[in-house]
Amino acid sequence: MAQGKIGVGIIGAQPGRSWAAIAHMPALRALPQYDVVAVSTTKLESAQAAAKALDIPLASAIPPNSSIIPRSIWSRSPSKCRTISNW
Repeated sequence: MAQGKIGVGIIGAQPGRSWAAIAHMPALRALPQYDVVAVSTTKLESAQAAAKALDIPLASAIPPNSSIIPRSIWSRSPSKCRTISNW
């Protein structure tokens, strides 16, 4: 990550299908102050596939009942918003 940039991790990026991959990734890459540095999904294999497809250096799985506290959440899905509000 370049010095002075804000590192961003994407949760739930599925190349070619997810809102994160289709909309957020291109937007974040177009903004010079951000650097997408990690992707996480519920399964390590899918996170690694997403990282490879989207050219993201780090991949990880999110364990169930994780204690991850997101700093910013972008979602169009009402069901995801309900889930997120329960964090």
